Amino acid sequence: MSELPLAGVTDDREEPTAAPPRRLAATERRRAILDAARPVFARRGFHGAGTADIASAANCSEPMLYKHFPSKLDLFAAVLDDASHDMRRRFEQAAADETDPIARLASLPRDIAATPEFAEKVRLRTLAVGMAHEPQVRQALLANADTSRACVADAVRTGQARGTVRPDIDPEHVAWLWVGITLAGGLRQALEGDEALREIPRVMDTLHSLLRLEAPEPRT
Repeated sequence: MSELPLAGVTDDREEPTAAPPRRLAATERRRAILDAARPVFARRGFHGAGTADIASAANCSEPMLYKHFPSKLDLFAAVLDDASHDMRRRFEQAAADETDPIARLASLPRDIAATPEFAEKVRLRTLAVGMAHEPQVRQALLANADTSRACVADAVRTGQARGTVRPDIDPEHVAWLWVGITLAGGLRQALEGDEALREIPRVMDTLHSLLRLEAPEPRT
């Protein structure tokens, strides 16, 4: 049976103290700020997003935020580039599919539409298009669009060489159609809400079916 402390007697045992918070390395802090900034920019837009709110969400001070990003515009461009990085990686992996790169690219929107960050990333790019006059934002948009276009065009050329894609179409035109579909998805999201993004995979399926020489296999 455990003994209870007597009244008026002080227990000399020390209370356990919480470990001090671990100081983040510069790369970890930058990562935390980017992850915190993405949803804030996506929900509130560039002008509505406050750096104080972003710093609070990242569990750091505003001076610390500005240590990593000289201005809010620099932070927005970095968030946009970071959000695009994963998309570029997925594009490159899909386009490298040795079996059927066009089919793999067409299925890509279906894979990523289920991720929680997809709606935020689409909204960010829609916001960025209206800010393309800013050099930092323009560069981030160009890098994303150029990579996407190159991957799609290369996949079309591969399909044409293998005889599975129509030879009478320009791969660069298909690449721009692809970019246009994703931008149209952002417009529909702005007008109709996130549910509209569910249409993007089906639109890509339509484009895929128009490219192929043979009849597409029925979907299960």
